[in-house]
Amino acid sequence: MSLGRLLKGFTAGFIAAALAAAPSAAADKIAFLTSLFAQAEQGGYYQAKATGLYEKAGPDVTIRMGGPEVNGMQRLLASEVVVMVGYARTSS
Repeated sequence: MSLGRLLKGFTAGFIAAALAAAPSAAADKIAFLTSLFAQAEQGGYYQAKATGLYEKAGPDVTIRMGGPEVNGMQRLLASEVVVMVGYARTSS
């Protein structure tokens, strides 16, 4: 198993455990930050918001676009957003 796959699996498990341990009231409002401006690969998030799938499932989801001038980590640590879509930067 590659290190990248192992890290992805660990991260996904950590997020799932954190969400399961969080109080249900905290999951009612979720601010979601994408990695960049709206892109085709993120279309599912916007489609779910537009069709009301998030609201049907319970949480009130707000999607915020990232960009070159948006520091996602600062917003995550300041609790401005709860979930951030990112990508792993690896060096060769």
